[in-house]
Amino acid sequence: MLKHVFLNRRKIPVPVPISILSEAIDWVEGSLVKAGYSITKLELDGLEIDINNIASSSLNQKPLSIDNKLCLQIDSPLDLAIQSIDALNNLTLIIRRTIRPLMVKIWDTLPQAYPEGLESFLDDLALFMELTDHLIVLLSGQVSTTNIENSSVQLDSTKVLAEMAIGQSDWKGLTKVIIKQLFPQLEDVASELSLLQKCVFEAQADRKYSS
Repeated sequence: MLKHVFLNRRKIPVPVPISILSEAIDWVEGSLVKAGYSITKLELDGLEIDINNIASSSLNQKPLSIDNKLCLQIDSPLDLAIQSIDALNNLTLIIRRTIRPLMVKIWDTLPQAYPEGLESFLDDLALFMELTDHLIVLLSGQVSTTNIENSSVQLDSTKVLAEMAIGQSDWKGLTKVIIKQLFPQLEDVASELSLLQKCVFEAQADRKYSS
């Protein structure tokens, strides 16, 4: 039988008989996870398990004993939003650092060539947009995301223009799209993130106070 679980790194005694992993998860969700929170990470004896697919996994019926170490992480959407904002802020710094020298390379690239560093920049941009969309989903119903949603739509439209220029090997046209539209829009999103972070912190404080 399992005797302890580690919840957000805190050792919690298990006061009920638990012999398999699914029972442990059900007990944690029913007894320890507050409303508005969910299990976001699960490790058994140092092995991370996909919490989204565990119901259909053979691990669901894995026997547990006193020797097993079960670690779980629980978060609220607001907690995850803060993590996403931090990741977006770090990514913004990377893009700002690389975008100006990249534009020089793109402008000087011959039509039959491909600009060095462009693929990495596009990967960073795609990740930035993916994280922004994820952040909007997390904050739905929590705080207003209207401004960052509008900025994200504009950024997505500009990305389409950039992809058209890339498809035509129009490197000078691509440089103009980045200078005149893409970079200013990225800066707008970065500004909105700063305001949104403040709103999330305030929402977290209100939730803690009300609980």
